[in-house]
Amino acid sequence: MRGIEWILFTLAVVTIGCIRVGPDYSEPYVPTQDSWTEELPVDDIDLGRWWENYHDDTLNALIEYALADNYSLDAAAYRIIAARANLGFAIGELFPQTQQGEGSLLRTQFSANAPNTINASRHFWDSILGLRIAWELDFWGRFTRGVQAAYGEYVASQEDFQDIQRILISDIVLAYVQQKTFQKRIAVLERNIAIQHRSVEIALTRWQGGYESELDYAQAVSLWKETIAQQVNLEIDLKRVTTTIATLLGLTPEALLCTFNLEDRPIHTPSNATIAYPAQILCQRPDLRRTSALLFAQCARVGIAISDLFPRISFTGFLGVECAGDTRSTANQGVKHLLSGNSLTFFYGPDFVWPILNYCRLENRVIEQYAILEVGIADYRNQVLQAYKEIEDALTFYVKSQEETANLEDSFKHAKRSVDISTLQYQEGLADYTRVLNSLQLQVAAEDNLAQAEGNIGLAYAFIFRSLGAL
Repeated sequence: MRGIEWILFTLAVVTIGCIRVGPDYSEPYVPTQDSWTEELPVDDIDLGRWWENYHDDTLNALIEYALADNYSLDAAAYRIIAARANLGFAIGELFPQTQQGEGSLLRTQFSANAPNTINASRHFWDSILGLRIAWELDFWGRFTRGVQAAYGEYVASQEDFQDIQRILISDIVLAYVQQKTFQKRIAVLERNIAIQHRSVEIALTRWQGGYESELDYAQAVSLWKETIAQQVNLEIDLKRVTTTIATLLGLTPEALLCTFNLEDRPIHTPSNATIAYPAQILCQRPDLRRTSALLFAQCARVGIAISDLFPRISFTGFLGVECAGDTRSTANQGVKHLLSGNSLTFFYGPDFVWPILNYCRLENRVIEQYAILEVGIADYRNQVLQAYKEIEDALTFYVKSQEETANLEDSFKHAKRSVDISTLQYQEGLADYTRVLNSLQLQVAAEDNLAQAEGNIGLAYAFIFRSLGAL
């Protein structure tokens, strides 16, 4: 067998016979549960476009705009591009790492006092033109593990993009529901402020008429002004949640109000929710999938660290032409000599590099990568537990908010009736103003609590789908 054929045969056998040192990734054990503690319908559900269950065109438009213009999503998209390019680079490492054309034209003059130059030419041109190749073989799977690590990071970047989408959508829904709740609570206070103002007028009339003391009038004014102050605080909260929506959409607050109609309109609160089976959250939540992909990448890095303990086997070679001529040679003669058969030069062959006496640096690097892998596994298990906690908390929030709303509806109905009765009795002189004052306070608290509870149902619904991993 000729030399070049022997080399190619050896390369084929070595490449095919490569092994991968280090552990192969397997999904770590994570704690799971079989059912949810709250009684809600459980089924395989579609997690797409869940926000449309609020039946609000403005909310839908806000989300569509944010998905197109949010800066965090833009950054995540570019991270995907970078990770994909890194994966392409890692795949390229499986092939000859050096494939380059080389050429030089050097004018050389040796010293007359240098050794062995008595009969040698000391003035000449040296021309070289050729192709150099260097190929470190993936004998221990070092480059294959590098591809695995890059692939894990690429998948993680995709999952990160989806996780940002998940959080962005739910944050917009939560902020929008809060905005509608604040608007409703402000409207509630405005109605009660009007009622309390009427009560102030009644107390003033009876005081001026000599039927009651100034105390009733002072108490009526105090309650009236206190309710106005509550409205001011809610208006501050409303402003804050509006600017939050603007930031999520990548807009200034002014541009948001010019682009979208955020007027006080009621929002439909979903009253029924179907949830997924507990085990499905491992494949539904993009943050868990991202962590799993990063564990896959870290497992590959352990293999890379182990491969550094073994020799690196390479094949190197050069094929080209070289010609040297004295300074009196013409350019044509130089080209002619360079391209002649006698100018052919080449070399090829295997070589290896094996780090020895590294004073446990490489061994400790292996220990370090193993430890990082174990840290990631522990964090992943905690992340799964946190996901279960988020879902359970959201389910409880949803169920109990519905129960709270039902009770507060009855509370408000009776509080409103007590205001009507106590006000009428006060006008007729059958009751003092303390009873009116207490009734008014109960009505404000009951109606405001009812508005908050109804808003909580909408918030809890969003928390459920956010925790389930819906996009």
